[in-house]
This record gives sequence, C-alpha cells and structure tokens, in this order.
Amino acid sequence: MYKENDNLNYDEINRLKNMSKDEFEKLEKTILEKEKEIKNFRKIVPSKVKYLGKTDRFGLIKGKVYDVISVEKDWYRIVDETGEDYLYPPEKFEIVNNENQK
Repeated sequence: MYKENDNLNYDEINRLKNMSKDEFEKLEKTILEKEKEIKNFRKIVPSKVKYLGKTDRFGLIKGKVYDVISVEKDWYRIVDETGEDYLYPPEKFEIVNNENQK
C-alpha cells in the first residue's frame, strides 16, 4: 500500500494499478532477478586485499593488507600511503578476506 513518504509518484502508482497481470508478473520477475544479481555482487566484493606489486613510497606497500572502500568498474578503491583513495586494478591484489561471503 502506498504511503506518503514512499518514493513513488502518482503517475507511477496509476501505471501500476492499470497494469495487466502478465505485465505485473513480468515486472516482478525482473525486480527479483535484479535483487539476486545485487546479492551475488555483494558476495564477491572483497573487504581486505593484499598488495602484490612493487612497493612505491608514495603509493602502496608490497605485502600490506588494505581495506577496499568500494569496487568501481571492477577496480578496487583503496586508501594508499598518501592517505588519499584511488582506484587500483584487482590483478595487483590477492583477496585476504571477504566479510560479505560466509
């Protein structure tokens, strides 16, 4: 049931009300598939990785474990030794732990 604080506008509500059963079931199936994709994605996002490349005094240290802030376009966003966060290619790292996957 729609509540005032929901993010749907009245046009969207009317469109949903006027949807055929087949259209509604197709939409519901699409939503469930997308939710499954999101859950699967979360399972593969590492929380900690170990740097395998060469030590760079202004970047990353070989063998050090770093927290992954996020994954963007398949690259890891990590705070390096400068204190700034940058994107790094995943092939330069080994997954140490993945708290989302248990």
